[in-house]
Amino acid sequence: MPAAKGPGEPTDQPEARLVWPGKATPREVLAEAEATQVRFRVAERFDAGDGEPNLLFWGDNVHVAAALLERWRGRIDLVYIDPPFGLQRTLRMGWGSHPSDPLAYDDRWPEGWAGYLQMLYPRLVLIRELLSERGSLYVHMGPQLAPYVRVVLDELFGPGGFRNEIVWRRDAAGKGGKRRSLQWPRNTESILFYTRRPRGYHFEQPSRPLSPRQAAAYRLREPDGRRFRAVQLGNYTETSIRRLEAEGRIYVSPSGRRYKKYYLDEATATVDGLWTDLPGFGTRTAAREHLGYPGQKPEALLERILLASSRPGDWVADLFCGAGTTLAVAERLGRRWIGCDLAPLAVQTCRRRLAPAARRPFEIHWEEAPVRCTVHEGLPPVGVEAAWDGPAVRVRLVPPGDVSGGGTGAGAGEQGWAPEIDGWSLDVGAGSAFRHRWVSFRPYRPSDPPLALEIRSAASGAGERLVVQVADRDGRVFRFHGAPPGRDGGRAGSWEPLHPVAAG
Repeated sequence: MPAAKGPGEPTDQPEARLVWPGKATPREVLAEAEATQVRFRVAERFDAGDGEPNLLFWGDNVHVAAALLERWRGRIDLVYIDPPFGLQRTLRMGWGSHPSDPLAYDDRWPEGWAGYLQMLYPRLVLIRELLSERGSLYVHMGPQLAPYVRVVLDELFGPGGFRNEIVWRRDAAGKGGKRRSLQWPRNTESILFYTRRPRGYHFEQPSRPLSPRQAAAYRLREPDGRRFRAVQLGNYTETSIRRLEAEGRIYVSPSGRRYKKYYLDEATATVDGLWTDLPGFGTRTAAREHLGYPGQKPEALLERILLASSRPGDWVADLFCGAGTTLAVAERLGRRWIGCDLAPLAVQTCRRRLAPAARRPFEIHWEEAPVRCTVHEGLPPVGVEAAWDGPAVRVRLVPPGDVSGGGTGAGAGEQGWAPEIDGWSLDVGAGSAFRHRWVSFRPYRPSDPPLALEIRSAASGAGERLVVQVADRDGRVFRFHGAPPGRDGGRAGSWEPLHPVAAG
């Protein structure tokens, strides 16, 4: 009699397994996750609307997944992940990825693909535990690693868990170097679709408008001009045919043969596993939503996945959330979301993307152990000053080192320090979590509003401490605090420096 399967073990044994040095079993992965002392704290909150907040984690995703097991095991309905592609290079913010551009993440693996799989495997084990019984997993991979990852997923989910390998053509061939390459263009990526169980998962078949070539098949017309095509009746019964005749849906050819009418204005095309209709960011003309984050995916791609494999109110997770596309689309479609990333630049990109679009609150949890994510300990790229006048306060950014109260203040932005700031926000009070009561971000697109360098009026509340959070272009977080003159001294209405908060 075969041994019973433990937690994390697939229900059906795969025909083959992929082996590499140091590979653990699913049981060992879960045991290590449960033994690891993981600690997070709610460090930030964006208040928008009502209800239970969505969750963004700043930390190592294997630690995030381990921490989620206690509350979220078997509760997440859809997980989409877009891990690094194993490119063996660092990825930087911006189109050109100049060495001076901010570092987004490191995609180098000294031990090659074995090292990459050693990273990904435990995360996939934990994701499987988080999926609900009707849950789905989409793993977005480059063509080099997709075959290896599919074998790993077959092992974890069993052969019955595989649904599709979706091939996404992110941009058309024939541009630039692709014309001169000595191989077929590498302009496709794979999305591996698995479900927690072979049956009972949620899926709604998506459709799209017909292509011009498909629409051309609707050559026949009704007297009112409505276009249709005629299709053989097949095995329809005479009763069914008479019903269709009564509905006006039977076409009789000149030879007297009967056909069923299919109208052009009712027709849609079924979306199959070859996605060529969702352009990527291959050219600037297609990049209206692009934030410069490497590996960012278009919202239309995630919208198709979320509409097919989740319902309004379902929990959707992305444990390599990067630029936050999954989270932004989930917010727009009325799904609940959980995201995480270790890169400070990714978390800051999510702040700037999600804050204006949030329809309900969301929290940012900072990892405290084993990895420590906290305010940056280095020299701030900017100073902050405040001027209180009763319950109101004005706050401004000033050049670093010019915080004596007599500097030129916000007008110094032309001297070159302001471009180092990606965004800043304000909170009042001394709560355990920083509440973003006012925010401003550096524009990335020409249509974006400019970065505000001064808040001219904000209610502070009598005697309450003021806290300002500043993020630089690398995503590093700095905090400043200060209190009204009645508590810390100084004259009402005069500019007073706020003091940097030490890491802690």
